Amino acid sequence: MIPSIERLNVFTNTWETVYNWEDPTSDGVAFANDTRYLYIVGGYNNDYSQSLNYMYKFDTQLKVMGAATPMHVGRGDTGLTVLGGNVYVLGGWSVPDFCEPKKTTEKYAPTRSQWTELPDMLFGRGDLAVATLGGYVFAIAGETKDAQCNLSVPVPYVSRYSPANNDWHVELSAWFTILNTVFVNQHLLLI
Repeated sequence: MIPSIERLNVFTNTWETVYNWEDPTSDGVAFANDTRYLYIVGGYNNDYSQSLNYMYKFDTQLKVMGAATPMHVGRGDTGLTVLGGNVYVLGGWSVPDFCEPKKTTEKYAPTRSQWTELPDMLFGRGDLAVATLGGYVFAIAGETKDAQCNLSVPVPYVSRYSPANNDWHVELSAWFTILNTVFVNQHLLLI
């Protein structure tokens, strides 16, 4: 559970609690679209009995948390990235089905406070990495479950979403387990 919002001062290398959360969540994602607001999206409630579609908006100046427009699909362990001023949320898991990760994708337009459902990814996955490059959204690796729903299985695919064409394509099928990713000088490095 995440009971507070913390801020790191990189100049003094010290942490400061800026907000204590009365209704903490777990396994959500966050983004900031300007210098004032932090948005927290999805996750699970405190006993993992509910996947949340909530979005919270935290005002970093007033230190006030409020509800914002919820997603269409409740999910946790999802991926998030920002492209062209829009927020893309991909995949994740939903209670009670931790055997089949989500394929669903949603786009949030902060200027309109509106979520739009997009085409499903080609492969369901949770705990995925998400990045943008060249006007595309990339869904990278992640995990699914085996047929008995006992073990986590790495997803060996990198998929690309084109906002212009509104479709998904497989970019890469890796022969190795992808643990993490990073873009460096317009190259995708798989670790």
